[in-house]
Amino acid sequence: IWIDQSVTIAVRLANVDAPEIGRPACRAERAIADAAKATVEGLADDRLFLRNISLGKYAGRVVAEVDTLDGTNIGAHLVSIGQAVPDGVEDPWCLESATPSDGNASSAPAQSSAP
Repeated sequence: IWIDQSVTIAVRLANVDAPEIGRPACRAERAIADAAKATVEGLADDRLFLRNISLGKYAGRVVAEVDTLDGTNIGAHLVSIGQAVPDGVEDPWCLESATPSDGNASSAPAQSSAP
């Protein structure tokens, strides 16, 4: 990288699982994803530091820990405010939502309480 040159790259936050924007499993996941994106944009201040960078499993994306100029770890911050979970923890985004993100009703059969 040369002086006065900038580079844009897609980054997956290391050590956390954040909700999906592109293919959410439900409306709740999309809403939390949008909120998480707004949180990151609010913290970014146009400059971020990447640490422990590795290649992602998808082309054009890296996995890294991301810190703000004041040292706030973005992944840890998102976890602390409920907009992400640590890696290995089940995604809670759709547990309370029975409505798929495409608006179709659930196809699960109704349960009868008759004896």
